[in-house]
Amino acid sequence: MKKTDENGLIEDLIITGGHAILVDDLGIFKEENDKLFGSTQMIDDKYLLLAAVSNQFVKLENIIPYTYY
Repeated sequence: MKKTDENGLIEDLIITGGHAILVDDLGIFKEENDKLFGSTQMIDDKYLLLAAVSNQFVKLENIIPYTYY
């Protein structure tokens, strides 16, 4: 996720496509999100939207090694 003035990030956020963000509504992403998850996943009253499906994330197209935790 690219840092913008609106999202409050202090730097670009790099995550794997299997991570999810919490949203109020899946909207147009519901079908593809459910296909990858197998069903609609929720935490409390929020839907989990996979980073791989969300348009808020951009796929990195490089071969730089990253360490993730």
